[in-house]
Amino acid sequence: MNKHSSKSRGAVLIEFAIVAPLFLLLLFAMIEFGWIIQSRQAIAHASREGARYLALKGSSINQAETLAMNNLENAGLKIEHITFSGYDSDPACKKNTSEVSMEIQAPIDKLSLTGDPFNMFTKNKFITIKVVMRKECIA
Repeated sequence: MNKHSSKSRGAVLIEFAIVAPLFLLLLFAMIEFGWIIQSRQAIAHASREGARYLALKGSSINQAETLAMNNLENAGLKIEHITFSGYDSDPACKKNTSEVSMEIQAPIDKLSLTGDPFNMFTKNKFITIKVVMRKECIA
């Protein structure tokens, strides 16, 4: 005699048909969320490195942006959709201290794996990271 009747096998199949899509939706949502968090961390790292380069070397904003771009390329992020802005309050280092900053802004729909198909990010369409550091000018 067979352990499982055809009715119980059918019930298991129906349960699987109900649970499997929910499980897959949850799985892919976790992967997407993790990818966006990883992208945010890469942008924060690149912004920090750009600001640090400006603060330590006293170099130009273009050089700091290039360094930040290289960091983002190494993280696998697409550069064509990312905007940079930098600031150096005293590039000639005439005062003892000055502020430098690096801001990187990237659209979430270009960074995500799915491209935001359900318009989940309606409130904030961008990941924006701004790092401000103090540059000490030593004569």
